[in-house]
Amino acid sequence: MKSPLMKSTSLTLTFVLAGLLCSNASAQETAPAAPATVPSAEAASQPAPTVEPALKFEYERFEYGTVEQGDKVTVTFPFKNVSDRTITIDNIRASCGCTVPELEKKVFAPGESDVIKATFDSARRQGVNTKTITVNTDDAGKQAYILSFTGEVLVSVSLQTPMLAFEEVDQGTSVTKETAIINVSGKPLTIGQVVSSKESLLVTVGKSEPYTDEKTKKTGERIPVSVTVPDSLPAGNIDGNVTINTDSANVPVLTLPIRGLVRGELVAQPSKVFFGTVPPETESRRRIILTGKKERTFTAESITVAPLIGAQEVAVSFEAVKAPEGRPGSGALDLTMIAPKQMGSSSGDLHIDGKLGDEAFRLTIPYNVFVRETPNPAATIQSTPAAVPAQPGERQQEIERLRQNLKSKIEERRNNPSAGNTGS
Repeated sequence: MKSPLMKSTSLTLTFVLAGLLCSNASAQETAPAAPATVPSAEAASQPAPTVEPALKFEYERFEYGTVEQGDKVTVTFPFKNVSDRTITIDNIRASCGCTVPELEKKVFAPGESDVIKATFDSARRQGVNTKTITVNTDDAGKQAYILSFTGEVLVSVSLQTPMLAFEEVDQGTSVTKETAIINVSGKPLTIGQVVSSKESLLVTVGKSEPYTDEKTKKTGERIPVSVTVPDSLPAGNIDGNVTINTDSANVPVLTLPIRGLVRGELVAQPSKVFFGTVPPETESRRRIILTGKKERTFTAESITVAPLIGAQEVAVSFEAVKAPEGRPGSGALDLTMIAPKQMGSSSGDLHIDGKLGDEAFRLTIPYNVFVRETPNPAATIQSTPAAVPAQPGERQQEIERLRQNLKSKIEERRNNPSAGNTGS
């Protein structure tokens, strides 16, 4: 016979076991079904499949070695459409004007091949040069392909200094500076015509002498070139070029810029007049301040326009205006210019004759104007159409008439300020 304690214990264990079994069964019935697959965080971060580039170039970079300055180098870039898509090349663009890319076709079916050619002109280039070509396509895999080629341009004929700078030269003083033509081509160099854009500059070419380059150890010849600013040169900017022709096949022309200032008894500010960017046959005005040494005042009497060789002629008139306050010995001129008919740049000198104190004096000021259809509003004071005859005699008469008309207009504006400003 079992005791009451044992009976109670048995019932308790029975209830506990039953409760555990019921709990497990309930959990199995209510638990949700696990999904078939659960993507991991790593899988979710993977990018979508990409389209491979359609065009395959044999090489996208090329080194052509060394060439002599003036040589033309042609580089080829073979390629093939390795995709199953038809590809169109929209355009090919070079990194500079010295490189010309070529491609006859534009549309390429799957499996088609061709060659892109690029011609590099090494004239005016020296040292290591890297040029690029951008090939733009409608390829979904790669819309722009960058091709490049590199090489070194060797200079066999050159100027020892790229420019001759005279800085400031006192008027009435003659100053000479020298440079040289360096020839290490291995062939004797013959100098042809030498032309200065400013006729008053004196240019002399000396005799050839042996030369060895300190860096490259190349041997050749050195031909001295001297440029003299004569004592007769009027005050103003020295702004010109000396062109030296040679018999070199690669470097037939050498250009030597000449820069400086002849400082005389009269100083102009600005020392060079830019009439701005204006439409054809319109007028533009600029003001210059003139200061004489020893407080002597300059009185302008006439003006002459001397365009550079090959430049278009412009009509320029002047009007004397009140000197700025606090500037003893200073005066001012309002210059009015009528632009040429044809578009482009026109440069030259303005010769202003008059008296500095009681002495006759000529002031020379370089000028420049750029003519184009769309004007720059900040550069144009007023536009007035003007028909100028093509015949030299009629043209000169018309220019004189225009000058007189411009003087009248300036006087009208001075008397009637509301009509417009008298200077810029």
